[in-house]
Amino acid sequence: MVSIHKAAITVCLIIFMAVLSSCAGLQIKSPEEKLLPRAEEFWAARVAGDSITCYKLEEVSKTGKQPVSAYVRSHGGLVYKSAEVTDTDINGEKATVKVKLSYIIPAFGSRNAFNTETVDSWKLMDGEWYHHQKNSLNIGSGKKE
Repeated sequence: MVSIHKAAITVCLIIFMAVLSSCAGLQIKSPEEKLLPRAEEFWAARVAGDSITCYKLEEVSKTGKQPVSAYVRSHGGLVYKSAEVTDTDINGEKATVKVKLSYIIPAFGSRNAFNTETVDSWKLMDGEWYHHQKNSLNIGSGKKE
């Protein structure tokens, strides 16, 4: 009977130590450490023309205010050649992200790229950052390349 008791205690201690050591590897990420990879993923997907990935990172996908089909149809006017996230500014559950963009406008028949810097909005929802679509892209008067 004593050996079963000792075996049970040993097993419990092994499980406890395994759980404790796995928790030691967990780190709590700062809001910026959570925002930056999502913003970079969003803009990489935009450059790749991957509207589905972009949609998954949009606030409207979380709230259900816009179906994916409508979202995809509404984002076909520009072709992004490159995007680089250059800065983030977090204020509570809202943030802005500065992005250097290079894009073309196929409808104009031009192959020349326009370069600009934009600031777009992000919102923290249930612990994750989502791109805030409404008025989020304030593309300025870009320079032709």
